[in-house]
Amino acid sequence: MEKVLRKRLLFLHRVTEWIIFAEVILLGIALWHRSIYRISPLYLVTVSVEMMALTCVSILGFCSRADENFQYKDKNTQYFVGMLMVCGMGLFADAMCWILDGVPRFRYLVVASNTTYYLAGSFMIYFFWRYLATYLQIETKVIKYATRLMILGRVISNFLIVLNLFYGYYFYVDETGTYHRADGFIYSQLYLIIAVFSCLTIVIMERGKMTKVEIITVICYLMGPYIAQIATMNSYGLSFTFPVVFIFILIIYSVMNVQKSKNQAMTTRELKLASDIQESALPSTFPAFPDIEEIDLYACMKPAKEVGGDFYDFFEIDDHRIALVMADVSGKGIPAALFMMIAKTLIKNYAQNGNLSPAEVLAATNNSLCENNSSDYFVTLWLGFLDYKTGYLVTANAGHEYPMIRRSRKGFELFKDKHGVPLASLEGLTYKNYKMEEFYLNPGDKIFVYTDGIAESINNRNEQFGTDRIRASLNRHEKSNPRETIDAMWLDLQLFIGDVPQFDDVTMLQLEYKGTKDKEQSEAEVVASEA
Repeated sequence: MEKVLRKRLLFLHRVTEWIIFAEVILLGIALWHRSIYRISPLYLVTVSVEMMALTCVSILGFCSRADENFQYKDKNTQYFVGMLMVCGMGLFADAMCWILDGVPRFRYLVVASNTTYYLAGSFMIYFFWRYLATYLQIETKVIKYATRLMILGRVISNFLIVLNLFYGYYFYVDETGTYHRADGFIYSQLYLIIAVFSCLTIVIMERGKMTKVEIITVICYLMGPYIAQIATMNSYGLSFTFPVVFIFILIIYSVMNVQKSKNQAMTTRELKLASDIQESALPSTFPAFPDIEEIDLYACMKPAKEVGGDFYDFFEIDDHRIALVMADVSGKGIPAALFMMIAKTLIKNYAQNGNLSPAEVLAATNNSLCENNSSDYFVTLWLGFLDYKTGYLVTANAGHEYPMIRRSRKGFELFKDKHGVPLASLEGLTYKNYKMEEFYLNPGDKIFVYTDGIAESINNRNEQFGTDRIRASLNRHEKSNPRETIDAMWLDLQLFIGDVPQFDDVTMLQLEYKGTKDKEQSEAEVVASEA
């Protein structure tokens, strides 16, 4: 839905740019047709200024669309585009009014242009109200009710402006094609005045959220058009309302762009810091255990742009056992990375206690993480203890992805172990909440663990990579060593997703059990006897 909306807004933006560009050309044609020598000098000044402003609106439209900070999914940006479009409409309508004013055969065009000008005013202040409320991120009930009243007021105001075509209580155009304000003109400004004071009230109430430059810009935007009207009230023919509005739209665009650039730079720094935390926590030296000939192990993590909390770990528990860890922390950014560090440290500390089973380690870690977990993060985690002297492997799973295991040279299969509760999601758990799986690995057996980032990766047809493709890739490279297998898996994933951006971290670990020499010999004898 969001992508569809973005495409529609982008299309509307492009169409509006060309419409505004066409309006400049139409004004030039109208000016040429009327002849500048037949137009009042004051009218000509106004038309020239408005044509220049309209040209700038068109240029700003093209530039903003090319601006990488301009995100159509952002409500703030959408309302800004609305203000820009309406400003262009108001400039064109007002310029056309002055060019055609006093020409009897264009009387109906003068009426239509003035009606459009009045409508542009009500739409302009409405879009600014919405822009201001979203920019300050105000979502109180008062603002919601006020917004509904603003919508109702705009509908009534626009209805009365259209009705004026038949009754002429705001303005009328006589038979000579000349515009005149009617006695009820002041009432046409009522909605605008109420809306302006409402916006000023927001600024006063929420001034703590704004910089001085932003406050001054908003006040000038709201008051500037009225100051321009007062300054030119004794010079009929000078009308700078919408040119002044455009100037402050330009200032708003600059302020908004500067703020977004600051936010983007801050986000980039935070993501870099989170990435550094994440990478520094992961063991990256291979071979992992150069003195242990019974195993070959490799692991890697391919981070997404938005850093998450994936992590893997492996470490020695005692003189004949190692621990394997694969985990995924909910959330993104620095908080998730810090939570990952805590979880990783706890797992290692409890595991190296030496007396705890994988289930007991998970239960103890869960209860420790639940303390002061105000952010409600949780961790899915797979934990295995391998006795590399005998091949005895015992595992426990806290809601993590099922591992893939290759046993007896029969190819990789999905091993559906029993899932326990994710860590940090429910306090007061015991080892009984985590069921353990126990079995022996024979020489040549392999185990592959991973995070959901690989299985849930999608291509441009919205298809997931899934566990079937993971298994197929593993079986295509079952004779390769762990590093080669993981590199091949990553290549297969890249070919699958194509140009679709990676939205989650992809983390993988594979262990190949080579066994002791005695066990290899006995295994070879069994294979030979079966043959």
